[in-house]
Amino acid sequence: MSDIGSNGVTKFLANGGGAITFRLLATAMGALIIWLVRMEGDQLNERLNRIEAAIATVSQIAQDASARGDVNAARLTTLDDANAELWRALNANAARLDEHEHRISELEGARRR
Repeated sequence: MSDIGSNGVTKFLANGGGAITFRLLATAMGALIIWLVRMEGDQLNERLNRIEAAIATVSQIAQDASARGDVNAARLTTLDDANAELWRALNANAARLDEHEHRISELEGARRR
């Protein structure tokens, strides 16, 4: 019986059945590889799209933070200017107070004589 089976296989191969089977298997393997590559490519595309969206979000957050930093820097400059103005006024008042105290001291000294 094994002779008959091997004769059947031999006849099949002799009639070109092996080449046809090989071509069918090679075509099926090629189709499978193309399908797998396309599926992996789609998944890779989705991942890249998600990464691109995340980068865009981070970039927008950085721009917003930079804009807030600029606004805060401008506010700090305004506060610094106001603070300097207050110190100038305080020093001017202190100088005037010193001048008045000096004049009062002179007047009290003149009165004691």
